[in-house]
Order: sequence, then C-alpha cells, then structure tokens
Amino acid sequence: MNRILEEKLGGYNAETAEEEFDALREILQEVILSGLSDADFFNLAAFHGGTCLRLVHGLRRFSEDLDFVMLDAQPRFDWSAYKKKIASRCNLYGFEPEFLNKENQTSPVKKMLVRQGSIADLLSFAHLRDPRRKIRIRLEIDVNPPEGLSSETSFLDFPLPYRLQIPTINCLFAGKCHALLCRQYTKGRDLYDFQWFVSKYVEPDLGYLENTLIQSGSWEDQDIHVTKSWLKLALTNRINSLNWSAAKDDILRFLPKGEVEAIQLWSREFFLSRIDKLFKYFASK
Repeated sequence: MNRILEEKLGGYNAETAEEEFDALREILQEVILSGLSDADFFNLAAFHGGTCLRLVHGLRRFSEDLDFVMLDAQPRFDWSAYKKKIASRCNLYGFEPEFLNKENQTSPVKKMLVRQGSIADLLSFAHLRDPRRKIRIRLEIDVNPPEGLSSETSFLDFPLPYRLQIPTINCLFAGKCHALLCRQYTKGRDLYDFQWFVSKYVEPDLGYLENTLIQSGSWEDQDIHVTKSWLKLALTNRINSLNWSAAKDDILRFLPKGEVEAIQLWSREFFLSRIDKLFKYFASK
C-alpha cells in the first residue's frame, strides 16, 4: 500500500463509502494538477470551477472535474502534449491513468478523460464497497476565453508544493453567475457555490460576466450591459424557474455528511434572500 496516499486519505476522516471514493478522486485530481504545473501548463492557463473553489478556497463540497481557461486564445491546444507528464506524476504515487480524448475537437472547450482502473491495490479502505470501481476525471479547457479575465498565482501543497494560476475570486464568482444563468438544466452545485460566494461577501466582476454572457449562453451575441440591477433581475428570474427537487438531488451526492442538513432550507424563498443579501452588500460599497 502507498503510505503517502494512506496518510492523505486518512486525513479526510471519511464516514461513508461515497466520501471515501470522493476523497480518493480528489487525491488523484491534485496529483494531476501537480503534473500539469510541472509541465508549465499554468503559464498558459488558469484553473477555475468547483474543484478550484474547493482546493484553493476551501469550498465544502466535492467536485468531479478539472476545469481550465486559457489566459489567451490557443485554438490549436491539444491535451496530448500533457499526457506524458501527467502519467509520470501519477505513476510516482501508484496511479496508472488511461487517457481518452477525441481527436480534432472543433469545440472551443477541449476535453480529455483521465481514468484510473481498479483501486484495490492502492489503499486499504474503511468503507469502500467496490474497490474495482474506476475513477474518472474529465479535464476541460476553454481555448477561446472571454476578454477581461483577471488571474493570480496560487499554490497547493499535495503531493508536493506547486504553483498554479487561478482567476481572481471576483472572476470566479462571475463564472459561477454565468453557469447559474445559462445552464440548460438545474444543477444544485451551481446553487451551492452561489450561496458560498454570497456568504463570503464576494462581488462578481460585472465586466467579465458581461463578456462571458455575450460569448456563450442565453445572451450570446446580444447587446447587453450587465449592471447590478440587470444582474439582480436576471438572477431573480432564474431562481423563480428552478426545480428544487432536482437541485437537492444533484448536490447531496457531493456533500460530506455534516453539510447535508442545511440543504433542507433550499427553496425559492431561501435563494431570493441570498440575492437580497448580495445586493445589500453591493449597495453598501
């Protein structure tokens, strides 16, 4: 068994099989990120999304994917250039990843799936029922980023200290507002992250949000101007349209046991109150 992985997994104090599996997936996510850093990937791109919020900012939910955005447009980007470095770093810790990605992807979001086979020989598990279960982590990168992204350097410490580039917290919130407003279905993780930003008194970068909305989503190619009042109305309309049962079903899978009870508060009224809280903070500045 791998002592480093054993110690890391033990630090999660997982109480269920799903928490244990989520913890192991997160460990692999961090190993992949360290490999990308070693390959100078973060000279070109920034790490964003839910996993970034969790690993860098302490968001209390698990996340499946690794999401990135180019700092400048790179339409010819190809994940294949990073497979060797990722595999080499993973091998150091006992992982044997497989890489699955489509050739000649035409979408501005380039994807690659990293899959780890049986985990039976990696660790001893307290709860995991099926050690043959595969870990799947999707890597996605927007190679045609919206204008106005502000980024900063950050650092993580596992499996060893490394540098990465991330959007500022204001741009991260803008990205989450874009997801909440434009996603074609109800995703509880968007709502969980939104309330987290509000609880931290973060102000979304309205200029960057405007650019992301015009580039993709419900307002694509429209002449909109995102002001505080525009955003408040758009968020209110979105909250009024959501399926709360679907929202709760989506998020519960990704929460540690201690976070589940608070989700019972979720409702139209609760999130409208979060919007009011956000804009009261806006008004006080």
